[in-house]
Amino acid sequence: MNARRLDRYRTAIYCRLSDEDYTKKREVSESIENQLAICRKYISESNDLTEAEVYIDDGHTGLNYKRDGYIQMMEDVDRGLIDCIITKSLARLGREHAETIKLFKETFVIKHLRYIAVVDHIDFNGMISSMEIPLKVVMNDNYSMETSKNIRAAFKVKADRGEFIGSFAPYGYKKDEKDKSRLVIDPVAADVVRRIYAEFIGGKNVMQIVHMLNQEHIPCPSVYKRAEGCNYSNNNKLDKTDYWTYSTVKKILVNENEAYIGNMVQHRTEKLAYNMDKYVAVPKEEWIRCEHTHEPIITIEDYELVQRFIKMRYKPMDCSKNLNVFAGMVFCGECGRGLTRSKRKAGRILRCSTYARIGVNYCTQHLVWERELEELVLAAIQDNVSDALKNMDLQKLSRKRETDQINAEKSKLMTQLGSLLNSYKKMVVNLSTGVIDEEDFSIFKTEYEKKKNQINLRINELQKRKENTAQYMTEYQRWLDHFLEYREITELSREVVVNLIERINVYEDNRIEIVFRFKKPDQEN
Repeated sequence: MNARRLDRYRTAIYCRLSDEDYTKKREVSESIENQLAICRKYISESNDLTEAEVYIDDGHTGLNYKRDGYIQMMEDVDRGLIDCIITKSLARLGREHAETIKLFKETFVIKHLRYIAVVDHIDFNGMISSMEIPLKVVMNDNYSMETSKNIRAAFKVKADRGEFIGSFAPYGYKKDEKDKSRLVIDPVAADVVRRIYAEFIGGKNVMQIVHMLNQEHIPCPSVYKRAEGCNYSNNNKLDKTDYWTYSTVKKILVNENEAYIGNMVQHRTEKLAYNMDKYVAVPKEEWIRCEHTHEPIITIEDYELVQRFIKMRYKPMDCSKNLNVFAGMVFCGECGRGLTRSKRKAGRILRCSTYARIGVNYCTQHLVWERELEELVLAAIQDNVSDALKNMDLQKLSRKRETDQINAEKSKLMTQLGSLLNSYKKMVVNLSTGVIDEEDFSIFKTEYEKKKNQINLRINELQKRKENTAQYMTEYQRWLDHFLEYREITELSREVVVNLIERINVYEDNRIEIVFRFKKPDQEN
């Protein structure tokens, strides 16, 4: 592919600084201000670059591209506002190998983006012509892997010594201002923790404690931490939840990390891989447990008493007697929490767990009869099966016809490109033998370049269409295969629901949204 050259490139400056950069004391060399100054100096010394906008991601890892500044920049690219991206180095753009290479091989090429990494002397404009970029990406990725290993090893050493390694202190504590690896009691939150234990020992159940805390307008842990100035977020908590819930109080009572009795239990989860945000549970025998690391909030006697009460009050459910095909699949369309199942004389119902447990002040009922939901879901599955049976051959035939047309047009264009090149060679010979002069050749060359660029542009468009068609057919085939597997379906089972459905959202206006795991590429939920 030939690079697209412009007289002036509207250039986006992209700067990124990760938490690791702060940890390694690289504020001076890798600071946002330093990156910005280097990029602006390069632009000022270039004849074809104009600064368009600055995009910054401060405190974001380079191991993925889920960054607000980067996303905003690419949206502006799609809006036609940016022609070029410049960073101090390739590592500032990203460190993850596969995704970064994909940027160069696909995204930048398709979007006609020029990319410059100043200190790495990279100026990419459509083609990876050497091993320089891939090697640099691999080196950056390897650096991230080694850094991650070193950080994990350092954290393990700290955990073994009984030092706190979490981002946020457990509710009831705060980090010591003089030593961030040490926990000290937060008097306000600690009083709430003591009260929760006292009320539970006194006979109240978890939901009674939840109602009491909400009625007294005591801030829940996430709201309290943010009010205290913490940039706190809980990945297991819904954004809209700014009140006490059953799970929050139960977690404080269970106190699996033993913080409230002065112990430290850490390394209970770990990253699946250095370049992924997913965490997995660590086997209990591998947890790191240290005793008497900080001042307790709860006495060991009260803690053990609460654990005995929990075991007595909350017995495991016999799932074989409480079969629910929709378990964990149906959610409130407003607050996002799961629907809970209960029994009435006329049959079983599902309703919002927030409403059921906490009350109408926090959400509405979102009630749906289980039998009606089963009928609705079964009908939706049967509709997909019917659609699959009706269109399975027509769709393939239509897409094959489109692919054949693309191949035929592409073949003609390649022939035209060959003829154009032959004409150019003849004109070069004519110029060298004096048949034409420099002026005539210059006019011909300008027209030649114009036609060649037009043909190449059209070839690239056709190739993209072909790739989109192939992707469409892959997704279509997956949808087809999964629904045709249930072509004889007459009733729902847990297996069918889990295999075909991602989630079901129930709204207060009686609208029910079924999100299938597989769907036709042009099909809306």
